[in-house]
Amino acid sequence: MEHRTYHHDKQRKNVNPNLLHMQNFQRTWNTVQERVHLANHAVHGASPDASSYKARHNTARASQKFSDELPYDHVGKVYANILGALPDFIDAKQKITQSRKRVHGYGLSKTEHAAEVDKLIAFNDIIRSIIEQHPKIRPTDITAIVTSAAQRYKYTDREIEMILGETRGIIIGMNHELAFESVLYYLPEGFKIHEENDDAHGADYIVGCPNGTIVYIDVKASPELERKGREEQRDYFENLGKEPPKNELILFSGFRMNDFSNDNPWRPKHEAVQQVLPHVLDELLRASGDNTSNTQKALVNY
Repeated sequence: MEHRTYHHDKQRKNVNPNLLHMQNFQRTWNTVQERVHLANHAVHGASPDASSYKARHNTARASQKFSDELPYDHVGKVYANILGALPDFIDAKQKITQSRKRVHGYGLSKTEHAAEVDKLIAFNDIIRSIIEQHPKIRPTDITAIVTSAAQRYKYTDREIEMILGETRGIIIGMNHELAFESVLYYLPEGFKIHEENDDAHGADYIVGCPNGTIVYIDVKASPELERKGREEQRDYFENLGKEPPKNELILFSGFRMNDFSNDNPWRPKHEAVQQVLPHVLDELLRASGDNTSNTQKALVNY
């Protein structure tokens, strides 16, 4: 018996982690579908087509309810959360895209647009919570789970391609945001990281500086995206006849692929953090307008 258990454990360790994720995902999907099936038969006597808008959102609600019942660290919560948020995320993405394309006719109102953006942010938050709960999960594992969810919802190949593209973009952005957050942990005394963010308005992090100035930081995944973001910010405020606020920073995280290890794909190596830190400090001081000798002296000593 001991030999058989050891052999089973040894086999399990050699199983592709992606396969284990898919097995756990299938269990979660089966549980949710049983609940949806029972609920539909109790009310209608039959289940609607799985690819219909109504069926997707019924499944999403059942997934969210199932997730609420699970402990915080239960592996099924990861999959239930993605199943619960994906239909709203796709609907919001399509509505916003269609609204931007319209030259004539009705687009989204400001209130409607904000409501759809909230759905996009909710999906981003779920991806982030998965990474925080499972810091060794690989980006490819996340995309595989999202792909499985999209396939179960019977989205078209074109829709799944769009979903994957959006998910990869979120993952890349999240990778750089978490890396940048690692730098903020090393800020010297006098700086304060605010817990809340302002993602709906472009701020990933909010930092209080020694002179009391609050700086809003929008983290970008490449120097090119930083440049583009600053140009868009400048153009926006030029149209208003104003200068861009100095305390609203758009910054490339400063990290490259080789700054991460296989053991920790989301947080950069310590030496990489230390290389990026001086630049971030300099940008924060410039944004806060703090050029006092005391602050500069403290940073030199740091």
